[in-house]
Amino acid sequence: MSPTAGPLPDEVVRAPTSAPRGASSARDCGRSSWSGTMIRLTRLSHRPLVVNADLIAFVESNPDTLITLVNGEHVHVRESVDEVVDQTVAYRRKVAAGPVKE
Repeated sequence: MSPTAGPLPDEVVRAPTSAPRGASSARDCGRSSWSGTMIRLTRLSHRPLVVNADLIAFVESNPDTLITLVNGEHVHVRESVDEVVDQTVAYRRKVAAGPVKE
């Protein structure tokens, strides 16, 4: 985004545009083991979906929630923009906290 460009519309949330090396894109998966590294969402068809939060470029509401990944892939989900943002923030907090000491 250039310094002269105006702010993004309120319904658009921008996330970092880089992903870790070897990261995957959105995947359909019902396994609970993914929940610690990805965010769980639901496609409009009610199929579960997990998305690597590091690959999210934009989240828009028009009126369905549309997630655009850094690779250009688009995913429509049932969750609201706020729910996607909340799950992404929780994921990032978990990552920032580091491994759990036992």
